[in-house]
Amino acid sequence: MQLEVGKYYKTRDGRKVGPLDFREDWGGFACETTGSVYCPDGSHGDACDTVRCCIDNRPYDDLIAEWTDEPAQPTLSAETIDHIAIDSLRHHYATEMEPLQKEAFRIVLRYYGVTL
Repeated sequence: MQLEVGKYYKTRDGRKVGPLDFREDWGGFACETTGSVYCPDGSHGDACDTVRCCIDNRPYDDLIAEWTDEPAQPTLSAETIDHIAIDSLRHHYATEMEPLQKEAFRIVLRYYGVTL
């Protein structure tokens, strides 16, 4: 893998690093937000011959892949959840059940402002 300027990458331990800048003066990449430096191949260690600076050998900081954001999961608003609960309660209230159960459903529906 070859690193590219401006991109985000995933470390060996799963963290997001970036965006990266290339440093001409010492021949490697750096991330200003974390302060980490990397060889052009993504390794973070002193095994790289092209980087002219001292890098601690921290293999868990190696960059292993370009970062991809997970697609956002759809979320339900509180109002939508309330409407789902009300519909479900009304449906079950209409079925045959013991009087005590029916009273419990009625109380919960009243909480939502629904009177039967």
